[in-house]
Amino acid sequence: MPKIKKSPNVNKPQRYLLSSVHQALLDCGLANMVRLAHRAFTRTRPEDVHLYRTAETEGRIGWGTARLPKGIRIYAIGDMHGCDALVMRMIDLIRLDIRQNGGDQECVVIGLGDYIDRGDASAALLGHLADLSSSSDFRFIAIKGNHEDLFIGFLEDPDEDLGWLEMGGMETLWSFGVRFPAGARRPRLRELRDAFVARMPPHVPVFLQNLRTHVEFGDFFFSHAGARPGIALVNQNAHDLMWYRFNGRDPDTDFGKLLVHGHTPVRTPEFRANRVNIDTGAYATGRLTCLVLQGQDRRIIEVASDGSTRIQQVGVPA
Repeated sequence: MPKIKKSPNVNKPQRYLLSSVHQALLDCGLANMVRLAHRAFTRTRPEDVHLYRTAETEGRIGWGTARLPKGIRIYAIGDMHGCDALVMRMIDLIRLDIRQNGGDQECVVIGLGDYIDRGDASAALLGHLADLSSSSDFRFIAIKGNHEDLFIGFLEDPDEDLGWLEMGGMETLWSFGVRFPAGARRPRLRELRDAFVARMPPHVPVFLQNLRTHVEFGDFFFSHAGARPGIALVNQNAHDLMWYRFNGRDPDTDFGKLLVHGHTPVRTPEFRANRVNIDTGAYATGRLTCLVLQGQDRRIIEVASDGSTRIQQVGVPA
């Protein structure tokens, strides 16, 4: 099998799988899996860029002016981090909302990335998310988060990408039945990676294949981390879309679209003039948030680990 070369112009978190993973999968009889998975891990595909466009809007695009195309309803879900029970409750609420209010709308559910790590049910969650691709109630689009990026790096070179284990990857391995050997040293990390590959169900590389760095609907731009201020959205690189971290000093840059993102945990959804952050830290807080968009309608659906549910209309920030 030909070696997959690493592009010298691509940052480390954006690399393709290297041949070592191909060999590991070959040893496990899973070569077809990696052929499905390797080509999707880095580059933006044409269909990632503009699924729908509306007429150009004069002036700044922000929370009060951003519009979806007619006939589209979006459900964007924040960082999930292995919280399978919360996510499945949210999906049930979304299906109920579609039945009650969907009408003839095209409904799209967007996961904003970070499906794995930290929580204790990443394996179950990946299986359930993979099943959503065949849902008859809505179309499911999965955005790639930085934790998926780290996971791919571990598969590519476990000796170099130990950072994934230190950021919640051990919980993901445990959920698949792989245990970290006591006192493991770097040479044994490859054994750990190979043990995971041997247990990896077929839906995992297929799910990874379909991850997107971002997606756009009308005046809304969806990505895991948002985007780097000062750079046009068309020129944003994949690393920033997965890894950039907003802070209190960032200006409310006009991106030409309203960003909807996660990645930076907040106690409650954060509404800014140019972006909305809906990562409410589900694995730590027990609260998972979904933003519903349709026309001028904006709602928040929140499910909590104590069994409670909150649905709230959201107005335009002052």
